[in-house]
Amino acid sequence: MLRKHLTLTLALILGVLSANQVFAFDGFKALSGRAPTVESSLTTLDEFKTILNSVPKENFREVSDRVFVFEVKHAGFILPTIATRSPEGNFIWNAYRLAPIPEDVPAEKVAERMIKLLAASGEGGDFFFSVNEETRMITVHGCIQVHGKISTQFYIDHLIVMGDFAAKCENLWNPEKWDTDEPKHIGQWESEGSGMTLKLQPSNHFELIVGSNVTKGKFKLDGNTLIMEDSNGDKLSAEIKFDNPNQFQLIVADNTNIFVRL
Repeated sequence: MLRKHLTLTLALILGVLSANQVFAFDGFKALSGRAPTVESSLTTLDEFKTILNSVPKENFREVSDRVFVFEVKHAGFILPTIATRSPEGNFIWNAYRLAPIPEDVPAEKVAERMIKLLAASGEGGDFFFSVNEETRMITVHGCIQVHGKISTQFYIDHLIVMGDFAAKCENLWNPEKWDTDEPKHIGQWESEGSGMTLKLQPSNHFELIVGSNVTKGKFKLDGNTLIMEDSNGDKLSAEIKFDNPNQFQLIVADNTNIFVRL
């Protein structure tokens, strides 16, 4: 049997490859709907404070004359929020502090998640993630470029959309979700008694090691079908069938079963 070990039957492969708390009440729910900005002079600091007074929130605190912290409830989360108005008043920055990365998380796992957060930031439009080097806190940021008077509703809508983006990406920033959403096939798998090792990486690269021979390439998983292609363009297609979380079968085209487990 193969376990995270492949049988000698896996020589077939080498031949082919080498030829935070949930709340029912949503403080924003009754305030949805976007109000337009009014093109005039910029929103003043006092006007921004008035806007903040109208935001459904808890634990409001003025840190300085331009920085404010509070908590909002949205999409089942309590979101610790930092709101900052630039000195000139032409930008308003908002940030939700989401979750810290535990100290015991391996560096490889952190790096893999940071790449995914970076990719999500590229698709987030007005929003992006950051990680504080000292506190290890993951934060999502949003920016309003102020061209005139912004309304309370406009500001609330911005917070709503940023909260929706954070909720959509929870599996990326919440360390408690990192293991549950990990694809089961990712990892290092070894054949039982054959000395073969198959490494399937989050970047969709694979390594097949048989003795001193190493075959590398890329793979994709289409449903339950694993397709591996080496650097020469040779491909192997096999069905993955999990027997348990630590063992799967690779069923290749001739119906040969290759049992794999941790």
